[in-house]
Formats: sequence, C-alpha cells, structure tokens
Amino acid sequence: MRLVVQKYGGTSVGTPERIRNVARRLVETQREGCRVVAVISAIAGVTRARWESDFIDRRPSRNFN
Repeated sequence: MRLVVQKYGGTSVGTPERIRNVARRLVETQREGCRVVAVISAIAGVTRARWESDFIDRRPSRNFN
C-alpha cells in the first residue's frame, strides 16, 4: 500500500467549500488504495497575522520613564 502525503493551506482551506474539496481529495486518494497523511496549515492570511502580532508584542517599550 502506497503512502501519500498531501499538504493544503492558504486559500485551499480558506472557505468551508474549499475545505470540503480538500476532504474529497483525501478520501479519493484513500479509495484508490493509498494510505494518506494530511498536512493542513493555516488558512490564507493567518500565518502573516500571527507573525505580525508576535512581532508587535515583542517590540521593546518606548516608554523611558
């Protein structure tokens, strides 16, 4: 049995409809007789927003009182 790794993220998981499409692809691959590993990363814009949020939270304070 073949092992297939499929990775999805960004706009491919950005809406409920697109998430269902990803699920269909995973099921189709499994039905073809493959073992499937799914790697799902953040939806579009989330990684950048998290990075920006972390960056802003770690800036040194400008208050020198």
